[in-house]
Amino acid sequence: MRVTPGRSLRGSYVAAAAALALVAPGAVVSAEAARPTKGADYVGATSQGSRIEVEVGRRGRGLDAAADLRTRCALLGRRTFYSISVLVPVRRGGRFSETSIEADFDLMLNPIVVDGRRKRIFDVSVTRLTGRFVSPRRVRGTLRVESAVYDRATYPADDRPFDKCDTGVVSWTARRR
Repeated sequence: MRVTPGRSLRGSYVAAAAALALVAPGAVVSAEAARPTKGADYVGATSQGSRIEVEVGRRGRGLDAAADLRTRCALLGRRTFYSISVLVPVRRGGRFSETSIEADFDLMLNPIVVDGRRKRIFDVSVTRLTGRFVSPRRVRGTLRVESAVYDRATYPADDRPFDKCDTGVVSWTARRR
C-alpha cells in the first residue's frame, strides 16, 4: 500500500478489518474444532502396531498418554518399552509437546545375562511426545523414547551406559471412544 501525505490510513484499516471478518468465521470454526473433548478417552494405534491411549483431563487443558513401544538396543536386542506421559499441557490450538526424563529401577528386580554374567540394570529414558487434536474426535502425533542402560554394580563409579536403546520416531493416531 502506498501512503501519500495528508491521506488518512483509517479507510485502509477499515477495509482490512472487513476482509478479515469475511475470513475469520471459518478460521474460528477450525480453531474450535482442534480443541480436545474435556474428560474424553482416545484409543488408537502406533505405526508399530501397538495400542495407544490418550486421556484428556476434565478441564481439557492437559492429557495423559500411554503406549507399549518396541525399542532396539545395541547389546540387549529388541525390547518392549512401556511409555507413559502424564500431565502434558494442551495449548489453545489443540497442540501439545512434552519431553520427560525418567529412571526405571524396576529392571534391577530381574537380572539379565550379558556375556555370561548376571547384571542388575536400570535405565534412564528421555521420552518425547508431540501431537495435535485434528478434530474433537481425532488426535495424532509422534512418540520417541531413547534410553541409556546402566549396570547397577558399576554405577556411579563408571557412569558410562553399557547399552543404548531407541524406538525411533513412532507416529500414532487415536479416535475418541
